[in-house]
Amino acid sequence: MNGFEFNKLFAALLVAGILASSSGFIARHLVHVNLAEVHGVEESSGAGGGEPAKAALPEPVLELIAAADSAQGQKLFKACATCHNSDKGGPDGVGPHLWNIMTRGKAATSFAYSDAM
Repeated sequence: MNGFEFNKLFAALLVAGILASSSGFIARHLVHVNLAEVHGVEESSGAGGGEPAKAALPEPVLELIAAADSAQGQKLFKACATCHNSDKGGPDGVGPHLWNIMTRGKAATSFAYSDAM
């Protein structure tokens, strides 16, 4: 590869990098994402003079569990049960078994998880 060909290749890579960088910069300034809205958290106004508005925190999980309806949960789980088993020591299905899922480690069963897990 002679010097002229190398210069053309280097210039093409340089221009591509500049275009990618500048398009990301422009996109960040043109599009504003309200993260509170995306995550379903309502904005609350500040309590006093001049305090900025803070995002309201979601309800603690223990309060949600205490108010949960077991019969409704069983009804909703029927859709999950097509792929998952919730019995203690139950076999894996299309998806891993879900018994004791809250206290076991990530990908801690014999299920054939993807490489991402």
